[in-house]
Amino acid sequence: MISNKKLIQDAYSVQNFSTYFNIYTKVLTVIGIALFIVRGAMWRIGGFFNDMLFPYVRIILLIVTLTAIVVVPYTLWILIKEKKHGWIIGLVLAVVIPLGFLLIVFQAKMLYNHSLFLPILFYSIFCYMLNSEVKDWLSEYYSHQNRLEQKRLKEERIKNGLFD
Repeated sequence: MISNKKLIQDAYSVQNFSTYFNIYTKVLTVIGIALFIVRGAMWRIGGFFNDMLFPYVRIILLIVTLTAIVVVPYTLWILIKEKKHGWIIGLVLAVVIPLGFLLIVFQAKMLYNHSLFLPILFYSIFCYMLNSEVKDWLSEYYSHQNRLEQKRLKEERIKNGLFD
């Protein structure tokens, strides 16, 4: 196993996480942007348009919330497994604390008054940043593995009498 603590410990798990999380982040970004545009239009126009789109916005909020309920524990599991304590703290600060605050302030009325927009925004930004960072982790890991393989091959050539 690799002794460098900066590198990931379980490349297979992180690679699988990266694959699915990349897709999830792209879908979340598109849904989040659409949600904010529609909500902004609802706030500006109001009236019949607001009443017509309000149930759909609530459904989208519910879908994003339910997917986050599934993805956050998986993300947390990967971060704990890889000992990325800064990202765990970032998850708590960006997602858990704002959501906890809104649950205390608005209680069960969160889907009615759209107070979930702010935690969803923070969650989307966190997911986007983490997705970028996971790609960097994998790139560093594979670069390190490549350097180790090149070093092994060079030592093998020298041992066998084949010089560079």
